[in-house]
Amino acid sequence: MLESIFGEDVMKKFKTERRTDMLEFQRDFEVKKRQVRDKVGQSSRPVTISIPAYLSECVREMKGWSLQTAISNSEFADKIKVRPGNKFAIARELMETLFAKPKEQILQHIKDVLNNQKSEDKITAILMVGGFSTSDIIVDAVKEAFPDIRVVVPPDPGLAVVKGAVLYGHAPLTITSRVCKYTYGVASYGDFKEGIHPTEKRIETEEEVLCTDIFSKFIEAGQSIEVNKSIHQTYDVTKPHSPMALTIFATREKNPVFTTDEQCVRLGSITIKPPKEGWKKGAKIKVSMKFGGTEFEVHAADESKPDEIYTTQFDFLH
Repeated sequence: MLESIFGEDVMKKFKTERRTDMLEFQRDFEVKKRQVRDKVGQSSRPVTISIPAYLSECVREMKGWSLQTAISNSEFADKIKVRPGNKFAIARELMETLFAKPKEQILQHIKDVLNNQKSEDKITAILMVGGFSTSDIIVDAVKEAFPDIRVVVPPDPGLAVVKGAVLYGHAPLTITSRVCKYTYGVASYGDFKEGIHPTEKRIETEEEVLCTDIFSKFIEAGQSIEVNKSIHQTYDVTKPHSPMALTIFATREKNPVFTTDEQCVRLGSITIKPPKEGWKKGAKIKVSMKFGGTEFEVHAADESKPDEIYTTQFDFLH
């Protein structure tokens, strides 16, 4: 809105040269944003916001305009009035339109979460925290969109996040489970299926025809995982005298087919050395992913030598 009134070049100069003033301006707007109420049953008085003196100077220097002229030349001439002391009196209905896009995105995100929930873990309440949860417009929109779900807004919702972080720092076990942001798995081999698997992924061994780069899933995005829970998979050794390379991948897709799919990201790998005499026939590698706290560990070992464990660690949140 400010760029359309003053111009992108003016706002860029102001933000670049007066970062402190810009921060104070944003803080002032943040306070006023939380005080905006819906029209029904509320005052129709405009919202007053102070315009930094340097921003007014930039407008005069770069455009040759006063604040009043800038407003008169804009599409908001009938919605914003200039008050003494470099202040804008913004019509309440115009302030409410600024909430439209974030409100729409918040509601859509909640709908996505509710649509992806499992029947046995049905959500019965929404806890609203963070500074924006002090806004009646946002709270009322959530309550109206989800009338069958209890909406809870604690006192000082902006501080709730900070208090939760401090509590977690002192007592990590207060978080008993997390919802996975990504699907995690490893690259593996499987039986090659003619007409289904692409020919470039076909490889032949002495005993069988295999498909490479198959995404072997351990846990999928959106799944709740208990802290310190381990998930195990077992894989056959395909090359008798070669090291077993275990490559770990992550993706936002719930059911990826191949680790070469566009959204798959390689996180790292573990290489397990074969015995001096080579792998025994039918040798298997046991792989475990242990999820705990904000990181997860990957352990791999030859089933015939369970004490020789290879380990690596990844950030569970990112």
